[in-house]
Amino acid sequence: MAMDPMDREPNVYNRETNVYDNTGRGSNTLAYVIGGLVVALGLLAFLFYDGGSNEPSTTGSTGTQTESSSPRTGSTAPATPSAPSAPAAPASPSSPAAPSAPANPQ
Repeated sequence: MAMDPMDREPNVYNRETNVYDNTGRGSNTLAYVIGGLVVALGLLAFLFYDGGSNEPSTTGSTGTQTESSSPRTGSTAPATPSAPSAPAAPASPSSPAAPSAPANPQ
């Protein structure tokens, strides 16, 4: 009795390796692009966040300039300098200092 070729095992004559391409999954490229954008946005926010100051700064200085509110006394014009006086003579000691106790070398 001869066996019909259609009744045999299906992989007897097929010796090729079947690799199934699973195209249902998407690539990870979009996830990497979105992740890179999130990291870049976080870095820019960290670098440019100034702590909530609503005043624009064109000079970049952080100090504030305030005017003194205390009343001024005297004239508004600056005082004129007087003529320089002669320099004073250096002070000389009245007598040289004497040692209080002799040195004891040992």
